Amino acid sequence: MFWERMPLPRRSLRNLRMSDTVLSVSQLNVYLKSLVESDPMLSRVVVRGELSNYKIYPSGHHYFTMKDAEGSLKCVMFRSSAGKLRFRPESGMSVTATGRISVYPRDGAYQLYVTDLMPEGAGDLQVAFEQLKER
Repeated sequence: MFWERMPLPRRSLRNLRMSDTVLSVSQLNVYLKSLVESDPMLSRVVVRGELSNYKIYPSGHHYFTMKDAEGSLKCVMFRSSAGKLRFRPESGMSVTATGRISVYPRDGAYQLYVTDLMPEGAGDLQVAFEQLKER
């Protein structure tokens, strides 16, 4: 099994049945990450929603939440992808994000790793032009 290659807790997992297996939190999170990342449907998703809590960190990474009327999704856009944006994303904007779903093992939380972000409605160049006029 997958966790047999991982560091074991004091009690060996090899002698336990699957239903009796005791995993550490880290082992379970890494296992869930491998399950999510092996699903081809989650390797490239396009999601529509409203930006919330949009923050740009000194590292250049962008962290935000996408929301709709019934749910929310944590997102990260790394500096390499964020540098290609032609508009300035802001909380409250409706956007379409493209990326992959994965699990961040430290927190045990899934999130969207965004590679592209487009404003809904007006194109990204139009939004960039409007933002320039506002300055």
